[in-house]
Amino acid sequence: QLSYLTGAALIIGFITLIGAAIGLMNIMLVAVTERTKEIGLVKAIGGRQKSVRQQFLLEAILISLMGAV
Repeated sequence: QLSYLTGAALIIGFITLIGAAIGLMNIMLVAVTERTKEIGLVKAIGGRQKSVRQQFLLEAILISLMGAV
């Protein structure tokens, strides 16, 4: 009996994680799309691709942490 409950909880947990990952991916896609000009400006004044990537990674981490709270 308990093994069925554990299996169901694992399946529900995986589905929830996949849904959250898809939601975060969509949020970041919109963020990148809206900031195309900003990214171009940063690169035009000498910013590296690494700094742009770090900025978006930090934003994704913050959004995930706010969602977890």
